[in-house]
Amino acid sequence: MVHWWEIDLPDSHAPALVRAVAYYRHSAQDRQENSIPIQQDQVRAWATQHGVEIIREFCDAGRSGLNSEDRPAFTEMMDEWITKRDDFEYVLCLDVSRWGRFQDIDLSAQFSAICKKNKKQVIEGDAGQLSCPSPALIGRHSHLEFNQIA
Repeated sequence: MVHWWEIDLPDSHAPALVRAVAYYRHSAQDRQENSIPIQQDQVRAWATQHGVEIIREFCDAGRSGLNSEDRPAFTEMMDEWITKRDDFEYVLCLDVSRWGRFQDIDLSAQFSAICKKNKKQVIEGDAGQLSCPSPALIGRHSHLEFNQIA
């Protein structure tokens, strides 16, 4: 730290400051740039750089994002982790389209509301860059830059 107003970013080898789960989805119709290994590499790199420990990863391979019924990993994440556990604060998802391509916008909002009700912040991206709707929502973790993957 050079000046008193500067905030040092966490050392990538230091213990994680916050904990998260990650969600990846790849439909059989997607092009290669959205493959699960690519999503994992990018989300893991971002988490390491920002001092976020991923404690569980959920993957739905070959699944459409039009609904939640045919996505067992998404359902498990929502039913068993989001609503029943309090040992993490964030849900990381590389791209908003990986979270879901719900035809009913209310359904998408419902899943986000369940996360919020259970004190989980969904960090999702657009075009492969993680972002947070408002850094002020992060509170005590406001030093984290939730705007892009390095």
